[in-house]
Amino acid sequence: MPKEGSYEFQFCYIGHPVVPIAVEQLTVVHYSADVNIRTEPAGRPFDRQSARCWGVVGVVKGKAEELGFCEIVDQDGDKWYMEAHGNREGTGGTYTAPYGTGKYEGMSLSGAWRVAQWPAASPATAHGCNPNTGTYKLR
Repeated sequence: MPKEGSYEFQFCYIGHPVVPIAVEQLTVVHYSADVNIRTEPAGRPFDRQSARCWGVVGVVKGKAEELGFCEIVDQDGDKWYMEAHGNREGTGGTYTAPYGTGKYEGMSLSGAWRVAQWPAASPATAHGCNPNTGTYKLR
């Protein structure tokens, strides 16, 4: 992987949402998700990494708030951590990498995603492959 540059990848997840509150003006969802990251063509930055994510989404009077965190691991076992903030429309958001290990220690990263949800196989799951773009610089 080059020391710095831009990236594009698909963040393909199977999420496990829980909805403890769903009333007329307020919905709260907390979730965990298993993720595969893939690039086209294969072999670009962050390709074939896996993640475990956790987060919460609140929708108050039609405006969303989301905060999520992911632990992402590459094929060498090095990890980077994502802090994600959803936009008010619920259509995507931005993220950074506040911490990393191995080659990702000291990495700076600025990314964004768009929601691309797929039909759910059951009410207990959420599926999608969100397009992501951004820039990074390894130390």
